[in-house]
Amino acid sequence: MVASSFLVGYLLDYAQLTSFSYSAQMVFKNNLPVYLVTVMVLFIIYLGLYGLFNRFFVSTTIFYVFFGIYGIADHLKVVYRSEPILPSDLMFLGNIKELLSMVKVGLIVWVVALIIVLTALCVVLERLSGKNLLRFNPITRVILVLVMVLELG
Repeated sequence: MVASSFLVGYLLDYAQLTSFSYSAQMVFKNNLPVYLVTVMVLFIIYLGLYGLFNRFFVSTTIFYVFFGIYGIADHLKVVYRSEPILPSDLMFLGNIKELLSMVKVGLIVWVVALIIVLTALCVVLERLSGKNLLRFNPITRVILVLVMVLELG
């Protein structure tokens, strides 16, 4: 979970900077404290998802799918508009049809196929080893979800 948080944090930085070498320089030389705070926030979100679903592979799939879609959208907005996704952009989520019309069909098909493959992998891994993984009791689950909600608030 920690490694996933570091990876997603780096990929979100890459989505805005559009260069692996420049992202590495910004993350590890210039903005390490900001990157570490991002990783901490991502880890708390991951823990909250784990508490919410109480299934490791389900929470992993949702974590990667959500931040993957967000990273792609952020990257496209930076490329086309030279600005990242802003909170005011969230108003457009109500009009999904218009948003999807701005994206190439090939990219949509690729993302949907990736989501299907990731979901299938999640189901298989959950059936194979899900019973051997950590399960939280109800009180711990509520605490993890509350911490995530408070952090996001």
